[in-house]
Amino acid sequence: MVDKTLEEALVAVRDSSTRTGSLIAAYAAKKTEVEDLLEANGALTAAIQSGLNEIFDVETADAAAIDAALNANVPPPPVEPPVEPPVEPPVEPPVEPPVEPPVEEPSTFR
Repeated sequence: MVDKTLEEALVAVRDSSTRTGSLIAAYAAKKTEVEDLLEANGALTAAIQSGLNEIFDVETADAAAIDAALNANVPPPPVEPPVEPPVEPPVEPPVEPPVEPPVEEPSTFR
């Protein structure tokens, strides 16, 4: 019985999406486990049930305060500057050097 309750608690905590949500899920699972054990032994009276409910309510009532305290010590994520694509210089076609006509040597034959 305890193993099944522990597995259910682990599933509830893993499925929770917030830090305080996982704490509340763990508290709820532990409360249910205690209630089941007391009931199995015939010891779960109305007064005990009321006390368990009050403890659970106190533990979960401050979820917002717990979250605020946790967030107060977490620096905000750094702001990344926008990434600009590199500027490519314009591609100019290669310039061919001017072609000069060949120079003719004067002939020595006349």
